[in-house]
Amino acid sequence: MLLLEQFPELTQYPLNASKVQDLMIQLALEGKLTKKWRRENRNIEHASKSLEKIKVKRLDLIKDKKIRNEEIKPIKTEEYPYELPKNWAWGRIGEIVNIIGGNQPPKGKFIYQYQEGYTRLVQIRDFKSDLHKVYVPNEYANRPFTKDDIMIGRYGPPVFQILRGLSGTYNVALMKAVPIYEKNLCRDFLFLLLQEPRIQKIVVDDSERTAGQSGVRKPLLNNIIFALPPLEEQKEIVRIVDHLKEEIEELKRLSKVRLDKKHQFVISSLHHLTESADTRHWELLHNHFSDTIDELNNVKKLRETILQLAVQGKLTRKWREANPDVEPASELLQRIKEEKQKLIAEKAFQKPRESGLIEGEELIHHQYPNKWKVAKVVDLCFVTKLAGFEYTKYISLEDNGDIPVIRAQNVKKGWIDESKLKYIDFETSKVLSRCALIKPCLLMTFIGAGIGDVAIFDKKERWHLAPNVAKLEPFTGLDPRYLLYFLMSPVGQLEIFKHSKATAQPSLSMGTIRDTVVTIPPFKEQEIIVQQVDHLMSLCDTLESHILIRDETAEKLMKAMVAEVLAGS
Repeated sequence: MLLLEQFPELTQYPLNASKVQDLMIQLALEGKLTKKWRRENRNIEHASKSLEKIKVKRLDLIKDKKIRNEEIKPIKTEEYPYELPKNWAWGRIGEIVNIIGGNQPPKGKFIYQYQEGYTRLVQIRDFKSDLHKVYVPNEYANRPFTKDDIMIGRYGPPVFQILRGLSGTYNVALMKAVPIYEKNLCRDFLFLLLQEPRIQKIVVDDSERTAGQSGVRKPLLNNIIFALPPLEEQKEIVRIVDHLKEEIEELKRLSKVRLDKKHQFVISSLHHLTESADTRHWELLHNHFSDTIDELNNVKKLRETILQLAVQGKLTRKWREANPDVEPASELLQRIKEEKQKLIAEKAFQKPRESGLIEGEELIHHQYPNKWKVAKVVDLCFVTKLAGFEYTKYISLEDNGDIPVIRAQNVKKGWIDESKLKYIDFETSKVLSRCALIKPCLLMTFIGAGIGDVAIFDKKERWHLAPNVAKLEPFTGLDPRYLLYFLMSPVGQLEIFKHSKATAQPSLSMGTIRDTVVTIPPFKEQEIIVQQVDHLMSLCDTLESHILIRDETAEKLMKAMVAEVLAGS
């Protein structure tokens, strides 16, 4: 088959390798992989006759009260999703399948080692691993199923998994899809049909609209339209797809081996760069970014490495050699200390409780050049947040107003998302002036999903803090952009989270943020570091753009190639 011959090219890129199987299933269930078979088998009974026999069987089962009389809506011509092949018929899933929900035995009856008189209680996770086997007494095993039965994962993520291969009794998170009349419906074809990407999308989209609470809704599933081939063609479709799946799995395996080797090479190279004092490796990699780093995940690792090298002083080694008389960071820190003491004396803010003293063990992650120093955020910035009582007493967020407010959802890694902004009035911002944003500073999410994300605020207009976001306002002599890059770097993130504990709702206190240790270069070198990082991040942006365009082009080529091959099949 020509299509099979093209598979190596179709799966050349990882994006295609992961999608080609879905494409094959969709094409098969539209009859596009069996055109030749239909030309060679013209005297096949029309599928409408099989469908009528199944409907008669369904009515008999309803009459005998063996299955429920679920509502099945009449099919309208405007529902047809594609052109129907010859001898095929449109139907609804509920006309050919009986969906049986699971049952949840009491947890007090569970045991975790098999004993006689017990049956395995199967959950969705068990189809991936045997690590969580559960057994219940046989009298509670009232939803039996076998390895050949077709099981549906009712809840997610991901919702609507089509599963097979285990046996026992199943819980409420699973449903069993039972063919109503197997003399006219191949069970293996049904297993394939429920995996059709078009059907999957309908069910998954419906579940997402209810935030996953409803899972797979039987009324929706029962009334999804599908195309039924004649029984003989059902079996041929299964045979072809099984064969193609074997080829695809082998190609996916080879693709994974190739990508793993490249990924390990990149990771090893980047790790060596951060550990080595020799910058020649960095210069070599820098000159060959596009050759060695061609996957999005590796670009992410490259960004992290650039930041790590920057805050270790490895990007500015030549600059330091050319500028040996630069003022050391110790003098800069002395001026910052004097400014901080002056502001406290003027009651611009209260003296923080935290000490800037750095213990010996706190330097374990910090290696830095001569003329650099380390200091804690408490000695570098004014750190504050909007207190809970202030928010409750004064803040009323509106869709329009005088002063934009930055909430946690607006703080991203390195940038501020200005969509979905809320506002407060100017008078409220004046009352809460401590939390006003009126000069360059850093904003850090300290609770929730984006905890530890840092962005720079450099607007000329007045903005304001909302809850869950801390303000770090650097004293004179510390470049906010350098501090941003430090806190975004791997060593900076380690510092931010060094006191954090695993909790249901992780958070950072202002004390934790103030306790973060930062490596401080001379002010002039901070500016050079920022320039170099900006340049290198721009190269990373270009790499990402090229990779996205490449993958998008590859996917289009894949579809075009498939269409061309099928046109001749």
